[in-house]
Amino acid sequence: MDSSSFKPVLLAGGKATRMGEPKHLLSMGHGSTLLQHPFDLLHEVCPSEKVYISLAQESPPAPLLGGRKDAAKFIYDSEPNDSSESAGPAAGIIAAHRADPGAVWLVVACDYPLLTTEALRYVCEAYSSPVTCFRNTTGYCEPLVGVCSPLALEALEKEVANGARSPAAVVKKLDGRTVSPPLGCENWLFNVNTKNDWRRALELLEARRNEDISARQLHRHPSLGYSVANDML
Repeated sequence: MDSSSFKPVLLAGGKATRMGEPKHLLSMGHGSTLLQHPFDLLHEVCPSEKVYISLAQESPPAPLLGGRKDAAKFIYDSEPNDSSESAGPAAGIIAAHRADPGAVWLVVACDYPLLTTEALRYVCEAYSSPVTCFRNTTGYCEPLVGVCSPLALEALEKEVANGARSPAAVVKKLDGRTVSPPLGCENWLFNVNTKNDWRRALELLEARRNEDISARQLHRHPSLGYSVANDML
């Protein structure tokens, strides 16, 4: 299904107890943050829609770069969280559902620094109601990069009311569709929760940037590839 059929929501995170600092404010370098990066992706994939940014009430401000505040709409969890633990992503997803109960939501969390527009278009095209999300290499579903219908979000709201907070459990209960990334794109789903995760993510990002630079140079100067090939003979 075309991504223009969906409303985008970015889950900007809660207490980030494992990271030790607000996750969405982490710098990815080159003028981007762990909030800005998925915001830009969602804005590109759903250009006619405002990107809803879902925050916990206790979250610090979420500055957007590049003068795009007019393309964003901030929403907040319905209840403050006074505990030391995060309320989890379900609260943010439900906040989006309550903002527009009839919408089908393209849901993305700020946990995925290697996510791309291709990844989002891939899961949008794969969408089948009531819910579709990625499945990682271990077989575990990744409901925080997926598309959720009103039916799925109503089910999630009921689960939360009954004391459960797992979006993945709702995907399983509804027999939702899960899709694996294409071969070679498994890093789309690399997520960060700890400092070690974040260090590894920065390494992977730098490697990707270097590959992109090499590819652009080769495209502009095809003879470079011929020279390298001859050097290897």
